[in-house]
Amino acid sequence: MNSKISNFRRKSFEGLVDLALERIRKKILDENQDLKTVFKKWDANGDGTITYDEFTKQVREIDETISGQQIYEMMCRIDKGTDI
Repeated sequence: MNSKISNFRRKSFEGLVDLALERIRKKILDENQDLKTVFKKWDANGDGTITYDEFTKQVREIDETISGQQIYEMMCRIDKGTDI
């Protein structure tokens, strides 16, 4: 595949991920929720971490059209650990 086409596709995909992250941020802000409240809601089992499955469930509640690949990319950007 031509590297210019590949780069364009990657940038387009990254743009979609950015838009999805913005929708999540906007929803949280629109609901006037503080970060601690959001974290408790997203951490369904209360273990102090948000797992990939917990993150996926909450993201899909915000926008069910987000692809699994986009969710994975979002989690990689957000999660600074290596446990994805």
